[in-house]
Amino acid sequence: MLIIPGYGSYFFLVEILTTALLPFPEKGPIENQCSSCKKCLDACPTGALEKGFSLNASKCLSYLSIEYHGRLDSRTGRIMGNCFFGCDVCQEVCPYNEKALSKEPLLPSTDEILEMDEKGFKEEFGETAFSHAGLEKLKGNIHAVRSGIAA
Repeated sequence: MLIIPGYGSYFFLVEILTTALLPFPEKGPIENQCSSCKKCLDACPTGALEKGFSLNASKCLSYLSIEYHGRLDSRTGRIMGNCFFGCDVCQEVCPYNEKALSKEPLLPSTDEILEMDEKGFKEEFGETAFSHAGLEKLKGNIHAVRSGIAA
C-alpha cells in the first residue's frame, strides 16, 4: 500500500508514455508514513501482510477473489465474510483513509449479479475492475462466500 500524504491510499497508479519534455520537480524520498502503526497487519483477515512492507499475494483476498483462476473453497468464503470481490480491509483501517470511506453500497445485490448473463454484465460493468475478473469468477466468489456462511 502506498500512502500519498493528504490523499491516503485510495488511488490508482498510472503512467503516461510521451516524447514531450515535461518539467519534473526534484523531490527527495518520502519518509515512512506508518511509523509504528500496524493496524493493517493486525486487520488482514488472511495474514497476507506478513510483516511491515511484505505482502504474500497468494494469501491476499484481493488476489484470490480477482486474479486467482481457481474456484474458491468454503474456508476461503468464510474468511471473506460478506465481501465477494477484493478486500481492502488494510485500507479501511488505515488512519490516512479516514476521510475517504463511503458507507453507501454502489453495486447491485449478489442475487442480481447471480441472475446476470454476459450481456447484462457487460452493460452494467463495461470496462471496470469487475469486468477484469469476469462474471463467472464473481459468481463463483459469491457461491464461495455463501457456502462459507452456511458451513
